[in-house]
Amino acid sequence: MTDEDVIARVADLFGVKYHRWQRTNPNHKPSFQVLLRGKRAADYMSRLHPLMGQRRQGQIDRALASFKMPDQRGEKNNQSKLTAQQVIEIKNRLQKGERPSVIAANYEVSHYTIMDIKLGRTWQQLDE
Repeated sequence: MTDEDVIARVADLFGVKYHRWQRTNPNHKPSFQVLLRGKRAADYMSRLHPLMGQRRQGQIDRALASFKMPDQRGEKNNQSKLTAQQVIEIKNRLQKGERPSVIAANYEVSHYTIMDIKLGRTWQQLDE
């Protein structure tokens, strides 16, 4: 196996792509990079931690200590089309038996968005 084969297999296991790292000196051996970030990376590091040596465990400990998953629920999500107040109104209208398609038209969102609210797939933090 070549170095690229190994990296390609690792990238496939992680479900990500790999990239060739271009060296400035053409005499240097080519390098490859697999990039994994966020929660998935933290999960892998937590699982691999007991299998690593002391030095690597220290690096993982430092990385996990600095990792903080941002709360992107509700209005904190920059793609949110509704406010918390609107969702409360939607939930009240759903409890009164109003059809999701009618509510969706009023708020200019998909009826799937209203159904996700109704079924608790989204905005469940308002029920907490």
